[in-house]
Amino acid sequence: GSTRVWRLSRPVSKWREPIQGVNGAVQIWVAGTLKTAGTDYTVTDDGFVSFTTAPANAAAIEWAGSFYHYCKWEKDEVEFKLDYKDLWSQTGLAFMSVKP
Repeated sequence: GSTRVWRLSRPVSKWREPIQGVNGAVQIWVAGTLKTAGTDYTVTDDGFVSFTTAPANAAAIEWAGSFYHYCKWEKDEVEFKLDYKDLWSQTGLAFMSVKP
């Protein structure tokens, strides 16, 4: 193949979500072979992988690692209900994904 730069992604239902916040080390396999970080590839914090040598056409590329999921609250204000003395409750707290 000729593509040396790839974007990390994860499956979500029927589509793939790009990874935008890598958290720590990432392991990468090409065609089932574990590659060496820093020698065979590098990964940026925003999820781009640069291979020293491009993987072969149709070679499976797999990865393992952790990442941040950027999100924000849907509303700027939250209402709480006093149920009993010092016991409060809140329902309906929602958040949504955002791009950094």
